[in-house]
Amino acid sequence: MDERFLITGNSLMDLITDHNEIADEVIGLSVLLEYGTYEFGTLLLKRASKSQNADEIHKIIEVGVELMNAISHMDKLTLNMAILEPMLNVGVYKKINFVQSSYIFTAREHNLILICNEKEIQDAAKEVGIPVLFTGNRDFEKKFTQFVENRTRI
Repeated sequence: MDERFLITGNSLMDLITDHNEIADEVIGLSVLLEYGTYEFGTLLLKRASKSQNADEIHKIIEVGVELMNAISHMDKLTLNMAILEPMLNVGVYKKINFVQSSYIFTAREHNLILICNEKEIQDAAKEVGIPVLFTGNRDFEKKFTQFVENRTRI
């Protein structure tokens, strides 16, 4: 597997809106969980439905369709049910939901760096030793670029 990152469906929107310059590269080096596409689609619909402006809604949907086409070509990972018990335990004790916990444990299982936009995932992942890139950080692009150039772990 050439991919080095597992990206959450929710962080894809941040990637496009806040880090568009490197979005194609990030997507090219990342995998999704099978339901990451649905997460992104749900977020897309929520954002579009909050707008009252027809032009803005059109733009959100246009960008969303473009991104959905790009991510449809990404490799998708399935959840390994053998890791269900530890995944549920972390979810309970770190107060994160099932989807958040599944990203953490799938990243661990496949030795991937997790890209996320939720502070709860970032904190829980770090506590269990999973390297994380947080799209909400100003230095996300710098850290991502450093990793790719150096081919080193974060």
